[in-house]
Amino acid sequence: MVFEDVAEKVGPGNPLGVKGADLDLQPSKKQKISCLESECKQGGITMELTSVPAAKDVKLGKADVLPKEQSSNTDAANVDADSADLERTQPASTCTEVEIEKSMEPTPLSSQHEAILQRFVEGSERRLDAHTGTVLALAECKGRIYSGGKDDAIRVWNKNTLELEKALDVEHGAAVWSIAVWQDNLISGHDDGKVRIWDLSKGLCEQVLEGHEDGVNALVICGSRLASGSDDCTVRLWAMSPDARNPWPCERTLEGHRGLVSCLAVWEDKVISGSWDDSIRVCDVATGEHIKTLAGHADTVMALLVHGSRLISASVDGKVRVWALGGDWAALRTLAVYPAGAGQWVRCLASCGVGLVAGSFGPEDAGQRFELQVWDPETLERRRTVRLPVGQRVLALLGTEEGDVWGGVGEQSVAVWGRE
Repeated sequence: MVFEDVAEKVGPGNPLGVKGADLDLQPSKKQKISCLESECKQGGITMELTSVPAAKDVKLGKADVLPKEQSSNTDAANVDADSADLERTQPASTCTEVEIEKSMEPTPLSSQHEAILQRFVEGSERRLDAHTGTVLALAECKGRIYSGGKDDAIRVWNKNTLELEKALDVEHGAAVWSIAVWQDNLISGHDDGKVRIWDLSKGLCEQVLEGHEDGVNALVICGSRLASGSDDCTVRLWAMSPDARNPWPCERTLEGHRGLVSCLAVWEDKVISGSWDDSIRVCDVATGEHIKTLAGHADTVMALLVHGSRLISASVDGKVRVWALGGDWAALRTLAVYPAGAGQWVRCLASCGVGLVAGSFGPEDAGQRFELQVWDPETLERRRTVRLPVGQRVLALLGTEEGDVWGGVGEQSVAVWGRE
C-alpha cells in the first residue's frame, strides 16, 4: 500500500473532504485514504473518519475502516477468512514481548564502514531532484540506481557519480509504486494494476502484464519467477523470460489475505507477504501452498526484510518483530521502535554495509520530523538517528554493500546518505 501524498482540496467536488491527487478518486483510492485516517488516529492524531465502500466484498482495507480499538481483536483465528483453510494449514506463529538476548554482541565495522557511518548526520544527505512527484520505489543493478514515483516516471542514476543517465516515461496515470530488476530487464508495478517489463538496453517497455485488479505495491524476484503484491489482496506469480518480448504468463494467484498486500520478501523458494490485515503469510513459490501465517502485529505490516537467518517485519503499530526463517517460523523478538501516540512508524527497511536502516512515515500535516535510523544488524540497537526536515517522510529505502543508503524522501527527492 502506498499512501496518497498530495495537496489538499476540499469543496463540492470533493465530498470526502480528504486529500487527493484529483477530485475524481476511484473507490479503491478513497478506501486507502480513509484507512490512512484510521491509522493516524491510532498514532495519536485525531482525524475525521469517512465511510466509504469496501474495495472487495469481504476483503477489507483496515478492518472495515474502523480504528483498532473499535474492531475485533487480531489473532490467529481471524487472520484467515475461511475456517476450512485454517484447518488445512499450520497454526499461526504468535509473537510476544521479549527482551533482546544479553549474549548478543554488536557487529564490528570495518574502518571504511565506520567512516561511512560517521557521515550519517542531520543535513548530510545529497538530494537528487529529477522527479516531479513523490519517489515510492528504488532498485539497484549493475552500477545503476532506478527510482520510480507518482510522476509516472522512472529515473536511472549512475550509482558512483549520482548523475542522471536516463528517464523512462510511463503513460499518464500509471504512478510507479514498485520496481525490481532481473537480468537486463527492469520491472515496474503501477497504480493502474499493471506490471511493465522494460528492456534496459533499449529503454523501452516491451510488454505489460495484466491481471491485478488494483495497484501493484511490491515486486520481488523468486528464482525464475516474479511475485507481485497488490491492493486487490492477492499475490501473483509470473514465469519470467530473459527476453522481455517473450510472454511472462501468470502461473498462479495466491489468495488468503483479507487486506491489501503492502510488501513482499523472498527466502529460498518461499514468498512472504505482509498485509493490511496485520498478518504475514508464507507460501511455496513452486506449488502455491500456504505454509504459515505469522500473527502478532496489531496493525498494518508495512515492511519485510530477510537478513541472515531472520525475517524482520515493521508495522504501523510502531513495532519491529523478528522471526526465524524456516522450521516453525518462531517469533524471536519484539522491539518497540515508536511508542503509541508517537505519530510515526517504520515505513521501510533495508540492509547496507553499515547495518540495517529504517525510515519512518506518518501523517504529513502533524508537524513531525521523520527519521532515518541505522541499526546494528545483530542486536538491532541504534547506531545513528538522522532527523529529517518537518514533514519529509521516508517512503522507500535502498541500501548498498558499500554502505551508502538511497531513499525516497519528501515530495519529490531522492536522498543519498553516507557520501562525502
